[in-house]
Amino acid sequence: MWCWLPPQLGVMAHVYDTYDQTYKVLLRESLVRGREYTLNIKFLGTLNDLLQGFYRSSYVDHVTGELRWLASTQFSPTDARRAFPCFDEPEFKASFEMSVGRREQMVAISNMPVRYSEPVADMPGWMLDHFHPTLPMSSYLVALVVSDLEGLRVDSNGRLIFKVWSRKQAIGQTQYAGVIGKSPSPVGEVVTDS
Repeated sequence: MWCWLPPQLGVMAHVYDTYDQTYKVLLRESLVRGREYTLNIKFLGTLNDLLQGFYRSSYVDHVTGELRWLASTQFSPTDARRAFPCFDEPEFKASFEMSVGRREQMVAISNMPVRYSEPVADMPGWMLDHFHPTLPMSSYLVALVVSDLEGLRVDSNGRLIFKVWSRKQAIGQTQYAGVIGKSPSPVGEVVTDS
């Protein structure tokens, strides 16, 4: 891992503490409360098979018998740090603005709708989806799936979009999930004031 802070702050040392899974930066001067600082960190997260953090999973296409792969997240309780640098404790809240690369035939799903998509430069067949920012929330609530799943749009109250996602062969079995899933929407609107 590598980090950069403005030179005037005088980074004396930086180290990753494996015991408490934190990255510590020792500065020559104290930070000033209320002032905004930028910390740039190069970070490499690994897509794992542990069903924690950002992981890969699979299912069998019952028509072709082919094994189909997908990537998904399970960040609760403190596994968001496996995917990106963050204050990975429930009491800390932030707004998350995701950009996700995917193959053209795949779909990326996250907490918020896609704002826009664009081809990835010098990578034919790849797209980059840019999502709307989330409301402030804990990092363990960030969700992401990259897959070839199919979405069934369920009519809501005209303001909210509700979709149920499944394997293409099972999309016909998702109507009931759509019926019960959309019913709490008015309560959620009041709580989020949207």
